[in-house]
Amino acid sequence: MPKTNEINDRSGEPGGLCLLTDPLLPATLSGDRTADLSLPSLMGAITRGELADLPTLRRHHRHPLKAFLVQVAAVAMTRAGLREMPADDETWMEIIRKADGDDWQNGEPWTLVQPDASLPAFCQPPTDVPRSEFRELNAPDDMDLPIHSRQFEPRAAADVTCAPDQWIYTLIALQTHGGFLGRGNHGVARMNGGPGSRPHFSLTPAPELGAQIKRDIGVLANMPQKEPNAPALAWTIPWNGAESETLRPAELHPLAIEICRLLR
Repeated sequence: MPKTNEINDRSGEPGGLCLLTDPLLPATLSGDRTADLSLPSLMGAITRGELADLPTLRRHHRHPLKAFLVQVAAVAMTRAGLREMPADDETWMEIIRKADGDDWQNGEPWTLVQPDASLPAFCQPPTDVPRSEFRELNAPDDMDLPIHSRQFEPRAAADVTCAPDQWIYTLIALQTHGGFLGRGNHGVARMNGGPGSRPHFSLTPAPELGAQIKRDIGVLANMPQKEPNAPALAWTIPWNGAESETLRPAELHPLAIEICRLLR
């Protein structure tokens, strides 16, 4: 497999930076308030109509993040048998933690840094590929969707701060919207071809990002799901990254969140 796909783990601390418990996402709330939110507290703010925007979210990450949050919320709600979005952060934490059908007590699928490669990390599947087979990436831009061959627009490795929210947004964008870029660099299944695109369509009830996400969650969470007990987070399934996994639609939740690259 090509040595092109690693986020370097510099912390050496198991379970570092968990989206379920750590406030990793800067947000602008109603009344011009600002706060750093965890994923459950972000979903709670959306439910309560408090989220105005995510100020560090770059333009090309906006649609991937919206789709990701809508899918996560809809899967978590249908798995828990909920029709209405819970308003409290604690309920969101509990149902997101169980969204994949397994009760991940330590939140492994939502942990940004996980040195144990036999366990999943956020958008990073378990793997038996040795660490030496990966290439170190020093900034989120090194694996972002825009191709920087001519250094136009955002430049490669320009985000020298490497803030956790930028790793999170870039992971989501690449893993759910990445196209085929040669051997070992697979494209997402929700795409009409290797160099194709993943389309988005939605109604926009208000300019606030939270209102847009809330509207779409309400639609998806109330659609009938044929395989509600199937795996929903593709990054919890072990993968060697050398070839594309073949999974029949019946083996995954209809709203499953896929990944297309082996990253650790």
